[in-house]
Amino acid sequence: MKKMSFVAIALALWLMSVALVGFTAQALPNHVVTGAVYGPGGNVQPGAANPANAANAVFYSTNQPSYPLLTEPTLTSADGALPASFAMDVGASWDWLPGDEVVVVIETVRGTNGWTGVNYTTSVDGILALTGANQDIGSGTTETLPGLTLLGGSDYVNVTWTGLLDANVNIRSYTVYRGPSGGPLAPIGTTTQQPGASRWYNDTGLTPGNYCYNLAANYRRDASGGLYTTTGRSETRCTSASGANSAATSSAAALRKNGTTCSWRATDSGRCRARLWSSAA
Repeated sequence: MKKMSFVAIALALWLMSVALVGFTAQALPNHVVTGAVYGPGGNVQPGAANPANAANAVFYSTNQPSYPLLTEPTLTSADGALPASFAMDVGASWDWLPGDEVVVVIETVRGTNGWTGVNYTTSVDGILALTGANQDIGSGTTETLPGLTLLGGSDYVNVTWTGLLDANVNIRSYTVYRGPSGGPLAPIGTTTQQPGASRWYNDTGLTPGNYCYNLAANYRRDASGGLYTTTGRSETRCTSASGANSAATSSAAALRKNGTTCSWRATDSGRCRARLWSSAA
């Protein structure tokens, strides 16, 4: 009887240990994701002039989009030697497992954390692993949201900009917004990202008037093509659609009378710069 009791107690203890190990493997609490945020050009200076010091961060998982978005309203500021940094205990809110991916979108937005300049953004990403309580997933360098160049025509506005360098390759596209001068701007379309390359959006079919534009960056959100759009936008720029024929259109009409056609080719900047003249068939 004593031997049987001992075996029963040992079996009970073994089952308890298995249950505890299983619980730990599923819950994986207290996992702090950390990383560095540099100002433009690798700026690590303290103070209000460094946009990294006024940044905030949003954390989400791309392969587990049901995990709640987590927000760090204020980062640890740079001190002259070390850059600004973020730290978030994702384990406190996510039932995460090794292999889950986390993306951190960092923004410095006018009117937040005392920032009064233009809006900045960057991102950092990493794969969660059993590395202890803290896991450093790398760094990002803040960039100004792209400045816009507008070219207005008779019934269109051509919007061009340069894609962000996006060193961690998390931006997928840009959303272009349009509205009246002094009024609210609404989304009108998207353009894909190409780091450091010229990007454009052609807004056509416009009636005569003044039009204003800005844009936001779209980061990858999940494996199904979902996007996370920045809160901050580029600086607003305005121009007009004249409602009158341009000089090029008038020239083309004159040439057509003489039996010649005029065609336009959009260059990689999205502007009609190169005129190709050919004889009418």
